[in-house]
Amino acid sequence: MLGTSLGELGGSLVNWYKFPTSESYPKHISELLLNLQNDIKTAPSGTSTELLTNLRKLSALGNKTSFNEAERDQVAAALRDVLYSTLSFAGIENSPALPSSNSSISPAQQSEQYLEKGKNAAVKGDYNNAVANYNSAIKLNPANGILYYHRAKALEELGRIDEAISDYNLMIAFKTDLRKAYYNRGTLYLEKKNYILAIEDLDKSLAIDPKYTNAYINRANCYYSLNKHEKAIADYSQALMLDANQKDIYETRAYSYCQIGKTALALKDQEQAIKLGAKITKGCPK
Repeated sequence: MLGTSLGELGGSLVNWYKFPTSESYPKHISELLLNLQNDIKTAPSGTSTELLTNLRKLSALGNKTSFNEAERDQVAAALRDVLYSTLSFAGIENSPALPSSNSSISPAQQSEQYLEKGKNAAVKGDYNNAVANYNSAIKLNPANGILYYHRAKALEELGRIDEAISDYNLMIAFKTDLRKAYYNRGTLYLEKKNYILAIEDLDKSLAIDPKYTNAYINRANCYYSLNKHEKAIADYSQALMLDANQKDIYETRAYSYCQIGKTALALKDQEQAIKLGAKITKGCPK
């Protein structure tokens, strides 16, 4: 079953490269990637950890029905890693996915070294170098979900939002710090104005941590953008219960009050925002 799915996926990818403007192949590939999640559950006993890790990375890319060229290449690269892993699992040596090393330290330790180099580069604002080091770290220890978090943050700084989302997908696939993974991915969906997906992720983050102030704020911002002002007000209010000193929340909640005709409450929020240092003009726009 698993071999058939991978073969079909490979064939569809080849055709997609041949006919890049076709809309049918991306949709079919997305379905195949999602179906992999079920195939992984039925993998044969004794399947290597590396193969299962690469399969999970591949399946995590299937949460969409449209892909840009970089994402298509990412799927192809992930499939390549899976196929190389199957060669190793079958006992075929000299797989290019398994380079030999004469180093006295383990791959996990080497991965940690690259992680530290990446973090140091990120602190200096050298995000391209940071990503390069995180890439090396991931190649050595692809099952370490925290590596995808650090790479995602660097990718965000570079404006590579879709790639960052893909890394948060992998964090979630590896069940790594789900509170943060769902929140960060939801925040990126908010940035892309995909409010429904953003709300779904922020819901999950809040289910893990009901006192996550920023998750309430961002979910409220989603509701505000969707003109669901009652829900926005409820979330802004919850955020203020957790942190009553944020002038921006009072100011934004006032806008929602204005939208539903509650001018007195809007003025009260604006007065509080001004007390906290906001420089705004009181009153609802006419």
